[in-house]
Amino acid sequence: MQKVRAFLEANNIMIHEVNTVKKSEFDLVIEIPTAVGGLFYFCKAKNNKRISNADLSNAYVQGQLKKLPVVFLSPGELTKPARNFMKDLKGLTVTRL
Repeated sequence: MQKVRAFLEANNIMIHEVNTVKKSEFDLVIEIPTAVGGLFYFCKAKNNKRISNADLSNAYVQGQLKKLPVVFLSPGELTKPARNFMKDLKGLTVTRL
């Protein structure tokens, strides 16, 4: 969580809500400042070496339930099928820490 907070603070992103799912997995609601005002996003932060389709799909569905676009933060790399799967999903951004 320290890496996530450091990344978000470095990019002037405000955290509005934090839920701990597991020791290395967090669900957040964040506000990203833009020229037209702050935009709210659902953020899934997960400490995995590899990001699979299931990880992306789970985060996307949670974002849809909250009616927010999704930011997926992880130090890991996307698997090849996950890269192809991500092209089909609109409103999902994956960022490496």
